[in-house]
Amino acid sequence: HQMLVKPGRQLELLDAYGGLTDQRKSFSELLSLFREVDRKLAKLEESIETRKRERELASFQRDEIDKAKVSLEEQKALKEELALLENSERISETVSAILAGLEGDDRSVSSAGGQGATVLGTLGSLRKLAAALSGITGKASPMLAQLDEARFTLEEVVSGLRNLDASIEHDPERLEQLRDREDELYRLKKKYGPEIGDVLAFRDRVDRLLREGERAENDLETLGSERDALSTRLEQEAKQLTCARKAAARKLEKEMSKRLASLGMPSGRFEVSFKEPASEDIEQEYLTSGADRITFLLSTNPGVPLMPLSDVASGGELSRIMLAIISLLARVGTSSTMVFDEVDSGIGGKVGGMVGLYLGEIAETNQVLVVTHLAQIASCADDHLIVEKFSHDEHTETVVKMLDQEHRPREIARMLGGDSESETLLAHARQMLERTQKGASSR
Repeated sequence: HQMLVKPGRQLELLDAYGGLTDQRKSFSELLSLFREVDRKLAKLEESIETRKRERELASFQRDEIDKAKVSLEEQKALKEELALLENSERISETVSAILAGLEGDDRSVSSAGGQGATVLGTLGSLRKLAAALSGITGKASPMLAQLDEARFTLEEVVSGLRNLDASIEHDPERLEQLRDREDELYRLKKKYGPEIGDVLAFRDRVDRLLREGERAENDLETLGSERDALSTRLEQEAKQLTCARKAAARKLEKEMSKRLASLGMPSGRFEVSFKEPASEDIEQEYLTSGADRITFLLSTNPGVPLMPLSDVASGGELSRIMLAIISLLARVGTSSTMVFDEVDSGIGGKVGGMVGLYLGEIAETNQVLVVTHLAQIASCADDHLIVEKFSHDEHTETVVKMLDQEHRPREIARMLGGDSESETLLAHARQMLERTQKGASSR
């Protein structure tokens, strides 16, 4: 019966009495789900906060690379254009020198026949000689053709050089732009390289990191919504459970008042006190059993205020209160093994008889062991065991034995306070046993 003073056990008894066990289990499962989602949410929030600076840096790095519009093709083209602009004067001078050597200019015209000493000029003179030779012998014709081919090739070289010379720009502003761009790419390669390909690979890595962060933010929003929905359901189910418990409590209070009177506490008052959760964060106050904290209160005498059972009830009173509650719970199908000690403390035969009847009700669905010295209670049992102590020399021995139908009336007679061999007492004991057995069979 000591479990009766524990508030948690009191709530279990109230739920069993009110048939709220399934509702309580449903709330417990919902609370477990809520706490799991809440734990995931807290872990995700911590992870997001921890990696916040990392993502901020990654965002800056990705934006820096994207803003630069880096590509593998650009670097090659940049090098070529930069080489042309940086060497434009040298290129122009070299082209001019080659062209002068191939075809000459006004200053290279000689006074001898007006023919400049140039490659093409010389080749032209040689071609005339080869043509004359070819007129003399056909063997010279292939050489003439080769000289024509050489002249054609050199003329193509001249055309190419002129085109190259025309394409060369002396643009200091463009050159400065290209050098700035080269410096920009150099800085990026130094930070994220060493090559442009490495810079682009780095950009892909930080982009994946940022996308993961976006998914985490979405998951956070989803979990937050799920948690809010579960919180609302918890609050609703907790209120429904509280309402059902209060209704069961009022009914239990009335039933208990009747039973306490029949168990030797005619002025006894019984009440179930509900305490509201102290914290504003109700979710932190939930137990697996709900939001309710209850206390069984008792007053055994007129004018005495209601107080918790542990403060006002003696061992015998606790046993009888437990008996009253359990006898009520026997109707709703609870099943267990219970031991009652001191249940007969401070009561007489009439009340003892009622105690025995209630114990009989409980024994219909439970295994009940009762330690008693009261014949009215013992006569209600299905089986009767006697505990005896014997001393032999310096040793003490305790013996427990089952009484048969012959010896049981004698033990009941002895418990009645008289001679166990008295026919009058034996007849009374047999009557008690027969009466209680008939009562048990009629239930």
